[in-house]
Amino acid sequence: MRRNWIFLLSLLFLTACAVFPMPDLSFSGGEVQEAAAAPLPTPDRSRYTNVQPQACLVNRWETMQTDLAQGDLVAWSPDGKRLAYVTRQAGGWFTGQLAVAEGPDFERREVLVDRLPVSGDLTWSPDGRALAFVALREDEKVYTVMVYHFDTRQLVDLFPESSAKTDEWGSQKGILRWTSTQQLLVAYNCGSGCQEAARFNAYTGARSDAPQESYLALETALAVPEKVITYDAEQYPKMTRPNWSPDGRWAIFRIRYGEWWLLDEKEGVKFQLDLEGLEVEASVWSPDSSLLAVRTEGDVWVFSVEGDCQGK
Repeated sequence: MRRNWIFLLSLLFLTACAVFPMPDLSFSGGEVQEAAAAPLPTPDRSRYTNVQPQACLVNRWETMQTDLAQGDLVAWSPDGKRLAYVTRQAGGWFTGQLAVAEGPDFERREVLVDRLPVSGDLTWSPDGRALAFVALREDEKVYTVMVYHFDTRQLVDLFPESSAKTDEWGSQKGILRWTSTQQLLVAYNCGSGCQEAARFNAYTGARSDAPQESYLALETALAVPEKVITYDAEQYPKMTRPNWSPDGRWAIFRIRYGEWWLLDEKEGVKFQLDLEGLEVEASVWSPDSSLLAVRTEGDVWVFSVEGDCQGK
């Protein structure tokens, strides 16, 4: 009878071992250690591999702060060698001074016009010889559009004197686009529910109406453009607010608030952009897609997405 009990207990022990495997034990330095489990891969439906950050921070500096729609507050010159922005004033909000940072290292930064409150919507001419922007006349509390000419350092006000008053309030304005190296299209508020557009000569200020451009002209002018392409969501990571580079190789996108990534279409990889947890207000690619300017609350960041700071 005792033998039967021993047999049953042995059988029960062997069965338990089969159901609950014993840990793999190894000896190291005279101590018994449990072997580490193999790490599980992070599930990702996309075909893009997570890699270490490859973008290089070229430079960073302060800029104006705002939570309003004020158009482009950072803008690349057509040749990608200069970046226009608005400096931070005392108080730091809504207006600043017009300035340009020069590559390749963007250490040289110059204020173009002193003591002129600039609101934004920075827009380069196609040849890079002029820069249009929205300015605020503080005494009158109305907005105007001005053009700065780099060759002559001349400043042309497109809404001189009383013509800047286009409605009963602040007379908001914005720049739709340059139509040539000498002409640009401007939108302005003309009253409750009223928006109009006009063409201006950037050198003389001569004006002609453009009624066919008036529908939602101001909203269009003050929107910050981002390049959006159609893609198969099953083949890409989950992307919020993707902004693609001009050549279609790169995309900056948000995973969650304060966490932004870069996707490299050519190499099939993606990696996080180190912005210290700050949220991106706007991102702008250089014309050749090699540099990325990012505006966070109060700062401009310039990255070389190819990971090479030298020579940039």
